[in-house]
Amino acid sequence: MPDGCNDALGHQMALWCGADFQHGPAAPMTHAVAGPGQVLSCQDIGWLMVNRDGRRFVDENTPAAIETGVEEGVMWKADTLEDLAAQLGIKDMDTFLATVERYNTLCAEGHDRDFGKDDKWMKSSIVTPPFYATKVTAITMTIQFGLNCNDQLQVCDADDNPIEGLYAAGNTCGNFFACDYPLLTPGVSHGRDITFGRVLGEALAKGEKITFEEA
Repeated sequence: MPDGCNDALGHQMALWCGADFQHGPAAPMTHAVAGPGQVLSCQDIGWLMVNRDGRRFVDENTPAAIETGVEEGVMWKADTLEDLAAQLGIKDMDTFLATVERYNTLCAEGHDRDFGKDDKWMKSSIVTPPFYATKVTAITMTIQFGLNCNDQLQVCDADDNPIEGLYAAGNTCGNFFACDYPLLTPGVSHGRDITFGRVLGEALAKGEKITFEEA
C-alpha cells in the first residue's frame, strides 16, 4: 500500500550498483487470525489455545462476539470438553484434557508459569459448560528480506565490501531479521523505517559513524 508502491525499485537500484541481497534467510511476517468468519483476532483475550494435538503452545491473547460466531458457524459450542475437541478435530483427546486441567491449575494460582500470559487473563478456569472454541489460522503478510548492509547501513556487495556512497534504511536494509519477524516487538518494522533514516542522515551530515546506545 498504496497501490503500485511495492515495486522493489529500492532493491533493484542497489543491485544495479553491484550490491547483493542479505546472505541470511528471509523472515516471514506471520500473523494469527481467526477462522473463516474472522470472529476473533486472537490479539486481546485470555482464551486457551491448543494445536491440533491438543497441546498448549503460546501466550494467548481476544475480544469476543461468541454467540454470533456460533450462529454463523465459525465457532463451536459444546456441553463437554470431549464433544468440543471432537468438533475441532483434536487428534489427542488425552493430551487435550490434560492441557485443560493444567491450564485450570494455573488459573487457580492466578499466574501463568508455563507461557507468561498476563495475570489479568488468568481468572477464568475452563470448568463450567457450555464451552466455546474457534479455529485460528495464520497468514503471511509479507517477507522481510533486504540488501546486504553492515552496521553503518552501508550497502555491500557479495563479498561484504561496502559500496561507496550507497546506504539503505528501513525495509530495504537487510541483515536485520533472522528466521522470522518478531510479533512481540510493536513497531519493529515501522520503527526502524522512521528512525534509521534520521540516524543515518545525522551521522553523514556530521561526518561521524552511526552509534547505537543501549537503552
